[in-house]
Amino acid sequence: MKQKSQVISLINVVNSLDIDDRPVGHELKCLQDLCKLLKGKVEILAGQRYMHALKISGKMLPYSAHSGVKEKRDLLILKNYIVSLIKAEGDILVYITVPEALLWWIALYRGKRKIVLLTYNDWSVYQQNILKHQKIRQWLINRGLRRSAGCIVTNKNYTPRMPYVRIPDYYINDDIEIYQRTEKKRGCICLGEMRYGKDIAGLARCLIGTDIPLKIVGVFSDKNMYDRTMQYSKDNVQVINKNLPYAEYLKELSLHQYFVLPYDLRTYTGKTSGVLQEGIFVGSIPIAPCSILRQNGIQGLGYHDMREIPSLIQKYEQGKIQVNNCLMEYQFINVQRKLNLFISKMLAGKEIEDGRKEKGSNCLYTILQRCKKIKL
Repeated sequence: MKQKSQVISLINVVNSLDIDDRPVGHELKCLQDLCKLLKGKVEILAGQRYMHALKISGKMLPYSAHSGVKEKRDLLILKNYIVSLIKAEGDILVYITVPEALLWWIALYRGKRKIVLLTYNDWSVYQQNILKHQKIRQWLINRGLRRSAGCIVTNKNYTPRMPYVRIPDYYINDDIEIYQRTEKKRGCICLGEMRYGKDIAGLARCLIGTDIPLKIVGVFSDKNMYDRTMQYSKDNVQVINKNLPYAEYLKELSLHQYFVLPYDLRTYTGKTSGVLQEGIFVGSIPIAPCSILRQNGIQGLGYHDMREIPSLIQKYEQGKIQVNNCLMEYQFINVQRKLNLFISKMLAGKEIEDGRKEKGSNCLYTILQRCKKIKL
């Protein structure tokens, strides 16, 4: 008798959209990458706009969120989580974005199938810095992590207390190789979503009036942030409030000698950066806080204060600073091999059953059972 092929469900419970209802952020890229990396049968569960952008069949989840809008976000994540448990056919459920609220709901109820979390957060640092006095939230996070079967970790410093595989956020594929030999022009580029946690106006203020061109391109999620940055949009500083298609984004990144990541360490400590990895793939020099470079294991021009950036560039151009990054671990074939070995071991293992009935689980279980009777 032929053995039934096992299914991996890739699930996005957040589904971030910009003001024009287009997918933004890391989630769409994660779905696209994992579809290429994973071998075997894969199904996708995501919001309607994400399914249209991916141009593949899948199962719709009801909730999508506009970037920067946090109203009722945690409850809507719960709604998507419940629907994913009902609709998913996978033997393993891989959640490709892990906000804190998802860990709450996993802590309360996870079902009998194995859950794998793709996380870029260092949850130990997150609890220490953000939730120092929030004991209940810390308990929910730790319990949610414990009730998961494993983690796909993209952070070089985070070591979860469960089975895990460590892979980079991004890898070198055919799309990126096209831009590796692009001739660079002197100047800085700042790309991505311009949101809380990035000091965009501060970056523009530090470089305006210097001989270093700065180009800022990305959608501003906050009008006040955009207005503050536009005060410096003159002379050598150019600001474009626009979301670039991926090919154009890579082209801009590859054309500039330097790319800047003006992260606010109060919100970015313990996280990884996809732009940081893509930038070194195309041969540009990263400029970022020292701790961000260190925690990602990447060489660049590290600063403690953004006002140091002009002098750092001068020292690099004078040969006083050397930047050399090894790209072997980012090669597609190496990432694919590591990930599929981890998933195959997870699929081959015995099913982990949770027979404990704990406080807080039963109410969510009742909701789930009722939802099964509703046509979704």
